[in-house]
Amino acid sequence: MGLYVYIFIFRGGTMFGLVIIGTLICWVAGFVFQFSQRRKAKAVAIWAILSLVGNFFMNLILVYAMMPAMTKPLGGLQYLWLPLLINAIVAGAIWMIRAENDDDTPRAGECVGSVGALVLLLVIILFIQIGGNWGEGIAKYKANFLPVEAAAVDAFPSTDAEHLVLVPLSHAMAKGGRALTEGGQNLGSIYKPGSYVLQQVAGHMYWVAPLVYQNILANLSNMTSPGLIVVDAENPDATAVLKTDHVLHYMPEAIFNQDLVRHAYLNGYSGYRLIDPTLEIDDNWVPHFTLDASHFVTGLTGIDVKGILVINSETGEITMYKVEDKPAWVDRVFPQQAVDEYIGWYGNWHISPFWFWNNWQGKDKEMSANDITPIAWSTMEGSPVWQYEMTSQKSTDHASTGVILVDSNKLRAVRYPIYGIAVGSQVNDSFAMTPDNKVTQFPHIAPVLVKIYDRLTWFTVYVSNDTTYATFVAVGLMDAQYTGANNVIMATSKEAALARYHQWVANRPSNTTEVGATVEDLTITGTVDRVQSEVQNGVTYYFFYMKDQTGKILPTVFYGIADQQTAELRFIREGDTVSFSYKLGTDGTATISIFDDLAVPAQ
Repeated sequence: MGLYVYIFIFRGGTMFGLVIIGTLICWVAGFVFQFSQRRKAKAVAIWAILSLVGNFFMNLILVYAMMPAMTKPLGGLQYLWLPLLINAIVAGAIWMIRAENDDDTPRAGECVGSVGALVLLLVIILFIQIGGNWGEGIAKYKANFLPVEAAAVDAFPSTDAEHLVLVPLSHAMAKGGRALTEGGQNLGSIYKPGSYVLQQVAGHMYWVAPLVYQNILANLSNMTSPGLIVVDAENPDATAVLKTDHVLHYMPEAIFNQDLVRHAYLNGYSGYRLIDPTLEIDDNWVPHFTLDASHFVTGLTGIDVKGILVINSETGEITMYKVEDKPAWVDRVFPQQAVDEYIGWYGNWHISPFWFWNNWQGKDKEMSANDITPIAWSTMEGSPVWQYEMTSQKSTDHASTGVILVDSNKLRAVRYPIYGIAVGSQVNDSFAMTPDNKVTQFPHIAPVLVKIYDRLTWFTVYVSNDTTYATFVAVGLMDAQYTGANNVIMATSKEAALARYHQWVANRPSNTTEVGATVEDLTITGTVDRVQSEVQNGVTYYFFYMKDQTGKILPTVFYGIADQQTAELRFIREGDTVSFSYKLGTDGTATISIFDDLAVPAQ
């Protein structure tokens, strides 16, 4: 303990000053009331010495443990509510015990003084909260704290379908737990996976979690963690990997100065609120943690990120970056907690006035339709974004009033005027009740709005009900303009889902948008060799092989749906000469789009 006190005093700098100020406030609060009572000088002197020493060590421990941010408006002194409360309780208890035998006790004055100081502190905090969060001007300031730019619907970023996340968090946690117990090292008795973080490393998506201590005893007997658990987020068939190239020394949930936040707090960053410890892996798989160095936005509320601390978990080296200068491999700066607050302020007051009597019906008030705020990547080169589908606070139709994408690395957001699409429970119900899922009722992850084939599309992943052995079941895609259980494309692989969805989009009669070529379009003219129809969930699929113009039978299985291509597909026969476009999937099948049976007279 002596080492930690030494580090705290001589490396803590201003923290030690905070201890001295806190000690004096607690001591004076108890001492000043002694003059209002007739007490023996000796008793008061003994009390004064013991109280000063006791308050010093109590404040030293509390400032070390609580790590109050030395920021305005109270410079960290808001922590004093606890030592003042402790003083009042202890002094009051001693006063009551000794009152029967000895009326000459200073503890009465200490109890009264501590209670009075505590009440005064709470009143000050209350006034700061009210003053910092009340009124039209402050409401508009908070509503515009996150700059929101307007953009056209067409500018909504296209999604790289090669890097869709197919492994949900529950699946990653189940895989990681198995990897820890199956390693043969009995690590599970000492360590457990910490918080899993979705991130891209060297152009690929992974769930990564640090191994943290199971309990205090494990921490006391092991000064380092062996490493990380890595789960491939794009491949549901990949097994989790226990990566032990770099040990971790500084991490969340550790004790004393090994705790990540306390390590930064004691090394010159006590003037910030240190929040959101997040594991970040650089492109060489060196583990780091990031901390947001922030102040309050108004009063004692809100998160104003002033910079980001990047901490090497193995060596403890700390580097502070401005938000705009952070390393490229750091995926995100702004935490979800902060962005949720920004969007809440924006939805409440960016149009609507603060005073409810000016808008008692709640007109123009919006809120996020997301129960869980998704984070999404458009491309591996771009910043991930927090995605919010906005809806009216008064609405009962669960329709969107716009979609906001918040850059996770910059204090900026873009709003797309995407009106009227189903959001929230309607989208979830469509995925749950699609015909392919009615019997099995597999759960699905929170849908994410993506842009595939130039269409706004809801994307989800179905998983098994067993969370211990969570397994991937299927991919779900649904055109955001045509939500409904019968419009969900559900397939057991991403490739099959994309192929079927492309077919659905390309041939929908009302579609006027040119379908993007995320998968290259190919064309073929030849003779049908064999054909077979099959009904799946009430939809008739036509499968066939082809001979090319040289008479060679191609190994690819082509398939299509008559109602989505052309009625000519219903009359396809072996030996017909046909010409069509198709997309080749990675599973060896090809979904057809534009189809022409040359044996059938043109319409």
